[in-house]
Amino acid sequence: MAGFLDEDEDLEVSDDDVLNEDDANSASTSFCSTMDRIGEELRLEMEEHFDYITKNLDDRLDILEVKEKDMGSMERRFEELGIACTEKEKELSSMKT
Repeated sequence: MAGFLDEDEDLEVSDDDVLNEDDANSASTSFCSTMDRIGEELRLEMEEHFDYITKNLDDRLDILEVKEKDMGSMERRFEELGIACTEKEKELSSMKT
């Protein structure tokens, strides 16, 4: 164990090791910026997809609201026709007597 501290070659850092560490740091930075770019692209894609879905749902809601108004108009028209028929029936029955 006494020889452990005396071994200079274990404690020295070679130029290759420094370059490898610089390369590793550079690769790590490059990887992080790539991941950030990919993350931003995915966020934009998801935002576009969400906007498309929202617009599609809004369009469908508009269509349903128009149909609901039409149904309400048709129901009122049926009620009016029912009342008119009842009045005509009363007129006809009063004419018979």
